[in-house]
Amino acid sequence: MILEFLCLDGGTHPVIGKVWDRFPRCLAEDGDRYDRYLCSALSMTMHSSDDCMKALALLELVESRRSSQMRFGINDTEVKFTDRGAQVDILIEEECGTVDGLFSLAEFRKAIVAWGEFLSKPCTHEYLLKVDIS
Repeated sequence: MILEFLCLDGGTHPVIGKVWDRFPRCLAEDGDRYDRYLCSALSMTMHSSDDCMKALALLELVESRRSSQMRFGINDTEVKFTDRGAQVDILIEEECGTVDGLFSLAEFRKAIVAWGEFLSKPCTHEYLLKVDIS
């Protein structure tokens, strides 16, 4: 499963100038659930490399069995890490515990690491990052 992270033209702000929006998406034809849940979780809950590091630390607590469950999220999106995997819940839509929102810890880890790398770089039209999370 290939994810692509890119910068989209967000227009021009009168004070700060050119604005770029960071956007994750799945490139697979059957990747709807990855867009809806995994990519949404990245963009909605992890706004900085530090946020990615915090999420990874929680995921690692579960992977190492030092904790049976950890939650990470803000506002209307939450990721619950358990031995079953990473469950993305979209709270505002009341989509909690759905099968489509469950991903393996390994693929979620790869997505977080790549998203953190993407967030650490300057956002320009030329910059995009692709990662295979399979």
